[in-house]
Amino acid sequence: MINKTILITGGTDGMGKATALRLAKSGDNVTIVGRNPEKGYHAQQTIAEVTGASVSFIAIDMSRMYEIQRFATEYLATHPKLDYLIHCAGVIMQEPVMTDEGNELVFATQYLSRYYLTQLLLPVLNPKGKVVFVSGGNVTEGEVDYRILNSEENFGMVSTVSNTSRAQSLYTLVLMSEHPTLGVYNYGPGIVKTSIGRNMSGIRSLVATIISQFFAVSPENAGQEIAELLTESYESGWYKKGLEYQQFNGETFTGKQDELKEFSDNLLHPYK
Repeated sequence: MINKTILITGGTDGMGKATALRLAKSGDNVTIVGRNPEKGYHAQQTIAEVTGASVSFIAIDMSRMYEIQRFATEYLATHPKLDYLIHCAGVIMQEPVMTDEGNELVFATQYLSRYYLTQLLLPVLNPKGKVVFVSGGNVTEGEVDYRILNSEENFGMVSTVSNTSRAQSLYTLVLMSEHPTLGVYNYGPGIVKTSIGRNMSGIRSLVATIISQFFAVSPENAGQEIAELLTESYESGWYKKGLEYQQFNGETFTGKQDELKEFSDNLLHPYK
């Protein structure tokens, strides 16, 4: 594809910014999305200066569905096509935080917003384009526990991320089934060297910092792998660090895809 149009959520920092730098070098039109305007405009300027590409920044809180709805409406009105959609926005919380819309923050940011934005942008998404979901809890085919998803009472720092990641893995299969010409990828880079401990305190923050410094991959390496999924000929599916393809048994998900869509659509009904 020539003159591709690219949208990256969480594109102002870490993996998202590294991915934007990789892709913008090809001269494509890149839009990065993030919550912090100061950080966003700085990232926009940096990427444009380094690559010479056309880069736009839009400030959106990806945990708020009304903001996503408004952004998607404007994007559809101004962009006739979208070739690559990359979901990097994510957060890890030590304790549950509920948004002003009543959704649990980790779930809202790392699953529900991605589901909603992707569904809204399907009308302009190139049928032969690509979608990448970057998993905060790696790639897994375990059972989705709906008691934990979007729950303040049943929140767990690890269990919430794990179940959110399982829901994302399942949604990848939904898109693969419904849009077979799309390239759809669920990518789990493992631990990435970012500000992973910024929302933690005490021993958890210390452990997270140590793990990040000594055992994590760099955002640049993860960004390179995301860019490779987009620009090379990889089949749709689940990929781990090093772009190792993870096999899955599609038969185990029979009927579960509809359950996930119904669960997600019910939560999004107030915004439609």
